[in-house]
Amino acid sequence: MNGQGPIFWIFIAAMLVSAALKWSLAALNIGHLRKNAGRVPEGFEGEIDAGTLSRMSRYTAENSRFSSLESLFGSGLILAAVLSGLFPRLSARIDAAGLHPVASGLVFFGIVGIAGALLDIPFEAYRTFRIERKYGFSTITAKIWTADLLKGFLVSAVLLVLLLTPLLFLIRYSDLWWLFSWAFIIAFQILALWLYPVVIAPLFNKYEPVRDESLREDIIALSRKGGIHVEGVYQVDAAKRSRHSNAYFTGLGRTKRIVLFDTLLASHSGAEILAVLAHEIGHWTRKHVLKQIAY
Repeated sequence: MNGQGPIFWIFIAAMLVSAALKWSLAALNIGHLRKNAGRVPEGFEGEIDAGTLSRMSRYTAENSRFSSLESLFGSGLILAAVLSGLFPRLSARIDAAGLHPVASGLVFFGIVGIAGALLDIPFEAYRTFRIERKYGFSTITAKIWTADLLKGFLVSAVLLVLLLTPLLFLIRYSDLWWLFSWAFIIAFQILALWLYPVVIAPLFNKYEPVRDESLREDIIALSRKGGIHVEGVYQVDAAKRSRHSNAYFTGLGRTKRIVLFDTLLASHSGAEILAVLAHEIGHWTRKHVLKQIAY
């Protein structure tokens, strides 16, 4: 390690500072939740139940602590791999096989990706079957969870190959690889955004048009008021995995649509659902998605 240059140690320092900041912010958030758990904010008396608020605070704090532990574990593994020289040794062994440089790159990232996915399984299992179930949210069975895990792994593998192959070619054969790679990544994200609702999402859930015609018309009218023209309003069978409720916009162009969790439809009134969607419409009208892609 004595032969490492200043960039190497800047990278290590940046990793340590980033991990420390994340841990500190999480600790501050958890401390605030503990201090104010069950205390109904001024102006919301009679609207929010103190017992429910306290339970929400405990759930959020436990999730935050676990996420911090998971992040710390991941950062520690990356740091250990970098300091031990594991990545250069792995790259050298792959190169020794005599593969094309692009193929070598795919194998390298494939091995690292598989290792990361396997190490993440215990954390996901604990979060789903311990924390989420403890607070009454998780409804997923081990069979569905395992199927989701396998399908998610295959989808990620396909997307990784489709993304990395052109990038590795650009890096090897173009002096302007950084510019072309940036443009390709943006184009890839836009394509994925367009394909997600009609290709990827249906692999995991069943989508169907919202059955409440009156609610559908109200949603479309609200969307148009916000300057958004959607191709459809759908509901998804989220209840077989969780009791969490949500609504979101997805897709691009002709695949753009609004999706409502069936749990949201079952537990909220039409006015409340419209209020939730108004928040999501704000993300679109403020172009948060496009800004995130550009950044």
